[in-house]
Amino acid sequence: MSPWPASATTRALRAATTAVVAMSLSSCTFSSPGREPAEGPLAERHTWGGLCAEGACFSTLLVEADGTWTYEDERGSTRGELRPRQLDRVHAAVGATDLGSAPRHEGLCEADRDGTSVRYGWAAPDGWRTASSCEVQVDPRDPLVRALPPHTLRSILDP
Repeated sequence: MSPWPASATTRALRAATTAVVAMSLSSCTFSSPGREPAEGPLAERHTWGGLCAEGACFSTLLVEADGTWTYEDERGSTRGELRPRQLDRVHAAVGATDLGSAPRHEGLCEADRDGTSVRYGWAAPDGWRTASSCEVQVDPRDPLVRALPPHTLRSILDP
């Protein structure tokens, strides 16, 4: 500390610098490791195909990083919010999924032969990633598949 009092100019510069730093930090999004991203889509499961008397069968479950979710199928759309423990499970599954390196799928897509196909999407450090059962072999033991199994909303809402 200087024995000389700070000039009015120095005090003004310090205050301005502090204000700029504070404004810059307020626009940042901080998250803990394994909990990427802090906002935006976190995980998605989309199914299509199958034998449906009413027409096209599909469902989409989208989980946002803040825990809000939207489930949509041919009957309509439902929204809700995951409890912290449920959201932690989805975050952990996104961090542990191996779908991005799954072996290639050979043959017809399930939806092309009256079966149900599924596509998973997830937030990764390098951007949004997807894996479709029409392109890769989806392992039912994969953490993301277990966290967002096909054709059910109840599974994600169970503790």
